[in-house]
Amino acid sequence: FHSDQNALQRPHISSPYATWSAPHYESLLAPFIIVETQSVGRVKMRLICWNVNGIRAMHKKGLLDFLLQDGADIICLQETKASVDQLPPELQELPGYHSYFVSPEDRKGYSGVFLYSKVEPFKLVPGMGQRRFDSEGRTMVAHFDDFVLFNIYFPNGKASPERLRYKMEFYEEFMEVAKRTVESGKHV
Repeated sequence: FHSDQNALQRPHISSPYATWSAPHYESLLAPFIIVETQSVGRVKMRLICWNVNGIRAMHKKGLLDFLLQDGADIICLQETKASVDQLPPELQELPGYHSYFVSPEDRKGYSGVFLYSKVEPFKLVPGMGQRRFDSEGRTMVAHFDDFVLFNIYFPNGKASPERLRYKMEFYEEFMEVAKRTVESGKHV
């Protein structure tokens, strides 16, 4: 990273399939990643992936205005720290988007992933199919015609040896699910 007087420059990565960049917007004080696909099947799309570290706090800083102005096709938010009943109506239903929410089963204000999409997935799976991981509200798998999108808030393992073990087991489970998805002929 380097900065100048006008803006903080973030990495820009290109591949044959997508362009990744991580711009920085001073008013929102949080980095995020924008993915612009070159082609996913037949479709060219713009995706935003963002760990918001609390959607209600980010909403007060102008998140909604930014998201609507940007107009990305798909918006993946992680560490939302809210269930749908804790959201103001304008975050429950973004104009022009289908809205999906996964929150922890028994801990309000913890983890959570949200998906806003202009294209409706034909299948949405909350979690990876393992209750011990899914109960924390960290994973949403959206199946679209041309690809499968994993919206994941990965666990941190710094708190204790048990949480580190949980983190590593979560990663192993994710890799198995992703591998099975790719082996089934789907784009991830």
